[in-house]
Amino acid sequence: MTDKIVMSAEATEAEALRKSPVVDPADVRLQEAGSMWRTWQVRLPRGAALGDLNDPGLWRRVQQNSSSSLMKFDRLAIVAWDESWMVETVIASANDRSITLSKLTRFDLTPRTEILAGDDSHQIRWFGSGFRVVRLSDGLPVTPTAATLQQAERDLRDLYPRPAA
Repeated sequence: MTDKIVMSAEATEAEALRKSPVVDPADVRLQEAGSMWRTWQVRLPRGAALGDLNDPGLWRRVQQNSSSSLMKFDRLAIVAWDESWMVETVIASANDRSITLSKLTRFDLTPRTEILAGDDSHQIRWFGSGFRVVRLSDGLPVTPTAATLQQAERDLRDLYPRPAA
């Protein structure tokens, strides 16, 4: 009995130390604007979990941005950073600091299984909204985000000089 209480306290402390994620307004994209409500696609930041959707602080930057602020009755398609799941919901209430979501409908998505190209010094990696080439020595991205894997592969090839003809 005591072990459960200690473990619960440790889990609570770990959760308190975890930094709450915040949605970047640039990751909120308008899908459709109707006469009564709008439909948005939202990409969650890295590390955000399903339970974070109930945290009002998650949405504060979005609500403070006039071009992406959400309103009551707007529909959201919320996609996890790694695209392992998505949620569809309707906004039940909204103000200038937070939103409240109605019932969440979760969809589990097939994980990425393709092998991404790379060499001894660079590797293509998924970055939530596209692919980037990363330098293996320090883990820093060296190319802009590419929408397709083929573009990222071209970016990887373009890092190296072409042989003279």
